[in-house]
Amino acid sequence: MSPAVTVLGAGALGAAMAARLGDTNHEVRLWNRTPERAQVVASDAAGVTAVTSVTQAVIGASVILTVLRDGDAVEQVMSETIAEVDQEAVWVQASTVGPRSAHALADLAQGRGIAYLDAPVSGSTAPARSGRLVWLVAGADDALQRARPILEDLGSSVLHVGTGVEGSSLKLAINAWMTASTVAISDVLALCDTLGIDHESFVDALEAGPLAMP
Repeated sequence: MSPAVTVLGAGALGAAMAARLGDTNHEVRLWNRTPERAQVVASDAAGVTAVTSVTQAVIGASVILTVLRDGDAVEQVMSETIAEVDQEAVWVQASTVGPRSAHALADLAQGRGIAYLDAPVSGSTAPARSGRLVWLVAGADDALQRARPILEDLGSSVLHVGTGVEGSSLKLAINAWMTASTVAISDVLALCDTLGIDHESFVDALEAGPLAMP
C-alpha cells in the first residue's frame, strides 16, 4: 500500500476519484459532509474507508484532494482542519472554484506552511473512474512531483501550467469553450430543422472534413 490519500468530497467526481485510487492500490480515506454518501461509496470500493471526522481524514495523509462544491465550501472545511494537516502533505485543490477563491485557498495553505497545488481537472466521472482525467496544475514543482503518482493514477495527462492559480483560470476558459461549443451545435441543429436538413447528413458532412469534433 502507498501512504494514505484523503479525498474530501464524495460527490460524483470525488467518489469516482476515491474508487479509482482504491483500485490502484492506495489506502484512501473518504470524507463527506453528509457521511452516508461516503459510506455508500466505500461499501462498493476496495481500499476506500469512509470516515466521519474531517480531522480523522487528514491526519497523516500524504496527499489531500479537495473535491467539494465551490470555493466557500473548500475554505470552510480546510480552515477548520488545516492545523491537523501533516507538514509533509500536499493539498491538491481539485474543485472548480475560479481564480479569486483559488488565491484565497493558496493563502490559507501558505499561512500554515502546507504545499498547495491549484489543480482542477478537465473531465468528469467516467474519465476519473478509468484514470483519464486531464490535470490542469499550478504550483511549485517539488509539490507536483510529490503528488504526481496520485495524479497519474487518476489522469492520462498532467499539465503543469504555472506556479500560481493558472489551473483555475484555465479551467474557466475550458468551461467557456465547452459552453460555446454546446450552444453552437444546438443553434446549428435548430437551423438544420428550419431548412429541412437531416441531422445525420449534417454530421456526415462535418466528419468528412476538418471541422469535425468528437
